[in-house]
Amino acid sequence: MISNNICIDALDEFPKEYRPELFKSLAQVTQESPGTRLFLTGRQHIREEIRRYFAGRVEIRIEPTEEDIRNFLTFSAMGFPNATEPQAMNRDLREEILRTILEKVPKM
Repeated sequence: MISNNICIDALDEFPKEYRPELFKSLAQVTQESPGTRLFLTGRQHIREEIRRYFAGRVEIRIEPTEEDIRNFLTFSAMGFPNATEPQAMNRDLREEILRTILEKVPKM
């Protein structure tokens, strides 16, 4: 049996009117090729929509920790050595961004 993996990130950003056709196509692929595994990601509000097409599948909830966010911001800031204005990202701005993100994460 051939095994395939399909990963689609941020399904909630895919236009809602086209999602049913996408989900039907993915369901057909998994029926015709049982070795195919899907890894779909999206925000919580799309969960029920996915469940309608893929009932009984394994679901994993992933939530970032404050440390995850801090690490991401730290490494992201270091990852822009060719920034046109590298001095624009100072410690105060980085902390303000971090504080804002941490306040909003529970709402995402």
